[in-house]
Amino acid sequence: MDYKVIGPMPVDQFFGDLMPVKGRRKQYKKTLFHHIPINQSESSMYDPYIEIVNNNNLIPNFTMVNTSYHYDPEDPGDKIKPDPSVYLKEGLDLSQRKTQFDRLELHSELKPFSSQDAFRDPPDNTPEQELRTWEFRHFSKEGNSTRGQLIHYGTQWLARQHRNHGFTIFIFGPYARFIRWDRAGAIVSRKFIYKEDSSPLVEFFWRFSRLDAAGRGQDPTVRRASDEEATIAKTELQEWAPTNLNRPVFAFTVKVDNGETREFL
Repeated sequence: MDYKVIGPMPVDQFFGDLMPVKGRRKQYKKTLFHHIPINQSESSMYDPYIEIVNNNNLIPNFTMVNTSYHYDPEDPGDKIKPDPSVYLKEGLDLSQRKTQFDRLELHSELKPFSSQDAFRDPPDNTPEQELRTWEFRHFSKEGNSTRGQLIHYGTQWLARQHRNHGFTIFIFGPYARFIRWDRAGAIVSRKFIYKEDSSPLVEFFWRFSRLDAAGRGQDPTVRRASDEEATIAKTELQEWAPTNLNRPVFAFTVKVDNGETREFL
């Protein structure tokens, strides 16, 4: 997927084209995220970031959780531990699994140094002809490592859910970017200095919390099966059940020959 990452998209265009919502958000101080530590250990960033988001209720009906120390036991092969993850509060049970790729709604990746940027923006005055050939990927050792990690998380996320797309907040040093993943690749925003002006970060959370499930990336033709439906499916399809994994059962809406729709487990 590395060569399918494109950008940088201006932040305002990212919001307008990829996260369109109506209304007016509550105003916060531009320095809301100013106290997140940088140029230190990555782990020192997690709790301050999570506390700002949750304590200010930036994403109502969702909660942000520190998943950086926990891999998803439903993915024993990879054992990857994503940075702060966002889940819907409704029906959430973290007693057995903190990291749940099958419930993940929003992912954040935090890096303490600006040199860990996976991408590089062209100068503001770059001629249009040069923009067409600009190499957006940052091919430094740190850039390659970060980009590989971002792509790994993105592909794992889309592999575990019936999603059309998903969003990542990428923070590195005093800068941040937004990423939209889909089945074809990813669109990345231009970087901005969130330590000086947190408005774009607050705007992102505000827009995200007002998107419906399809706007957040979920496939509207797929739903989780009811308990009764899941019992039937596990009985009738036992021969093809995954080994040692307690994966959920889904119902798919499919158009049939007469133009009507039917659901299949």
